Amino acid sequence: MRTGYAFTILGCFVASHSLGCHEAGAPPIDVTVTEAAAVAAPPVISGGTLLVTADGQRAVAADSDRDRVVIVDLAHLAIERTVILEQGDEPGRIVEGANGVVHVALRRSGAVASIDLGGGMLERRLACPAPRGLAHDAARGELHVACAGGELVTFADGAAEPRRVLRLDRDLRDVVVDGAGLLVTRFRSAEILRIDAVGAVVSRARPNTVTMPPSFFALSPDPLPFVPGVAWRMQQHPKGGAVVVHQLGLDAALPTGPSPVGVSYYAADCGSTIVQAGATVLHDGSGSDAIDTLKLGAHPLTTDFAFGPGERVAFAVAGGGYVIDGRLQDADDSNAFSPGGCGAPGTIHVVPGEPHSVAFAGDTLLAQTRQPATLWLRKDGKEFTVSLADDSRRSVGHALFHRAAGPFAPIACASCHPEGGEDGRAWKFETLGARRTQPLAGGMSATAPFHWDGDLADMHDIMSEVFVNRMGGVLPSESRIDELTAWLDTVPGLPVTRGTDEAAIARGDALFHDATLACGSCHSGERLTNNATVDVGTGKAFQVPSLVGVAHRTPLMHDGCAPALSARFSDPACGGGDSHGKTSHLSKADLADLTAYLETL
Repeated sequence: MRTGYAFTILGCFVASHSLGCHEAGAPPIDVTVTEAAAVAAPPVISGGTLLVTADGQRAVAADSDRDRVVIVDLAHLAIERTVILEQGDEPGRIVEGANGVVHVALRRSGAVASIDLGGGMLERRLACPAPRGLAHDAARGELHVACAGGELVTFADGAAEPRRVLRLDRDLRDVVVDGAGLLVTRFRSAEILRIDAVGAVVSRARPNTVTMPPSFFALSPDPLPFVPGVAWRMQQHPKGGAVVVHQLGLDAALPTGPSPVGVSYYAADCGSTIVQAGATVLHDGSGSDAIDTLKLGAHPLTTDFAFGPGERVAFAVAGGGYVIDGRLQDADDSNAFSPGGCGAPGTIHVVPGEPHSVAFAGDTLLAQTRQPATLWLRKDGKEFTVSLADDSRRSVGHALFHRAAGPFAPIACASCHPEGGEDGRAWKFETLGARRTQPLAGGMSATAPFHWDGDLADMHDIMSEVFVNRMGGVLPSESRIDELTAWLDTVPGLPVTRGTDEAAIARGDALFHDATLACGSCHSGERLTNNATVDVGTGKAFQVPSLVGVAHRTPLMHDGCAPALSARFSDPACGGGDSHGKTSHLSKADLADLTAYLETL
């Protein structure tokens, strides 16, 4: 029988409450940062912005805070070249192409930049409104771009226009070459799409649900299920197939107050949290049944990983401020491993500055940090850093959002609101029922009061109820909470990917603004919400959500009962009656037009 995989972390024993594990006598990390006012608020952490070239000579780091790409000479540990991009580009994923060229996804400008490592910028190619993942197929001379709007765009090397544009499901994240086809992940669901050579989706797979012991949270005498979601990173496995690092969320009813062994989102037993880190191996050339899902433990915001020599593997834990270094080995029980638990073996390197991306150059482990901006390296038991910038992008709000709530509470705001959005989950609560995670991007403060019940007046109430009572953090000062609010209001929503049927969109626009339907009576203003609390036929009054970016937020409604926009209109038990706008008289064609328009908001 084929064995599964398990991640074995080598080195010292580390309890989840103690993240030390630095080598005794290791040289101090010397970083000088000039405290200067940031020219722009720092963007969300996405991970996966570090590349080591195939020859091992250079590291290429995308600096999304400063809209530039930094090329580092690894032999001399010195910056070789800095390529300045356009303001607001927000460079993300990097992939090496042919003839000394690297390609960089520009997350906010809809383009891919191609850079000659020996010179500078070669070209910018428009790809899609929100490019995310990149893969280069050397055998076919093709660059593939996965986009949050659902486009999968393919360029021939050097071509300015796409060779092919596929329109798949929204929320695409990473793409890797898999034989003659491709594997593509979706961000929030962690679904893996297999695409054949002609561009057809031939299979869909999701990481497996895993279980934790019944002692976890002391909520139930039975094993507790954790379901997959939020696929931070997918990469090719050195032996074929792919590995996805993602989150695992507890699928059991939570108290809104303190649980028997902690607060409702985490427990004191070995740093247990409702969001865990996981990894899924999709084996080479196999179908959706050939999947192993592994529990990595309570590591907040495990945003990137990298394979090293042998079966060595490293993980960047941005929310915890450390990097894990270990090995990927065959094991009979792939679900037996949990390195974050009490007394579990692990080599954890504390890396100052929010390590969010990792790579290997031979035996040398590298990590890219955000604040301060450095390239951290560990080789032969010693640590070195290369400063990538001499100015600061320090942000109290950014730090509060991304870092773990406390040293004994390994969960961050971004655990449920990755990249300022939401995790696609309808969490279960003992007293409230199911509650769909709400997005924070696009101007959150303008939609107060908060939460579905509208019972939290402002961010100060949220921090008291959620950050302290549920997450186990310490209440920040009012000024720091104000800084968090201000930073969140700078996080933009996803760019709109318009449909191709402009006539249908126009008809839907007219329907939406028809006073007879009354859509605009609640969904009004710049944010398309009147911020009221209304019963739309679901048996209880809930906050009117903003419709901005609604196409990216399925499932919809307070409990996630509508898997798609169309289901919102068809199911009376899910807001489909005339208490939720007057739409029962609309034909299927009318509803299709209205949906087409809503998808452009």
